[in-house]
Amino acid sequence: MWTARGHLRRDRWSTEDEEGAGPSQAASPLLSDTHTIVSEGELDQLAQIRPLIFNLHEQSAIKDCLKMLEKKTAAFAIMQEEFMTGTSHSVKQLQFTKWPDHDTPASADSFIKYVRYARKSHLTGPMVVHCSAGIGRTGVFLCADVVFCAIVKNHSFNIMDIVAQMREQRSGMVQTKEQYHFCYSIVLEVLRKLLTLD
Repeated sequence: MWTARGHLRRDRWSTEDEEGAGPSQAASPLLSDTHTIVSEGELDQLAQIRPLIFNLHEQSAIKDCLKMLEKKTAAFAIMQEEFMTGTSHSVKQLQFTKWPDHDTPASADSFIKYVRYARKSHLTGPMVVHCSAGIGRTGVFLCADVVFCAIVKNHSFNIMDIVAQMREQRSGMVQTKEQYHFCYSIVLEVLRKLLTLD
């Protein structure tokens, strides 16, 4: 889960979260400024927010998203309502389905498109990123997002430092050598595409 501010009050939705959060608005590429790794207990707290109701009005947007992402991801729009306060919040769930456990996707390009879409579609509120264990693929996604923030802000970055900082917050982030190598493949592909645009 991350936010544009350094610290996120993770236990409740608030207007403050809605006004300032989002990876595309991050002030600095440093992990501590843009990302906070959540614990399993915090995820359990988030799971207590009920009920979740599918929003059928976004079915066409879901179909467009699936086409755009080359059928390698799934996207679902969910409407969440808190009956105690009478407020509601829209929750969008994105799933990258072509990534096996402890391995990497065949192409960095499809994952880059997925991360870019996730960044573009996330406009307000907190974002939760999680894979089966919450460390391998999640770590790669977060590393890619930090790098994308750095590139957009024209800041320098060091993948090894980003991964080390994530591991200080959550042990085992970017689980395998192949996933670590994939972080570099993602950056190489993004920079290669940027060079061809000039």
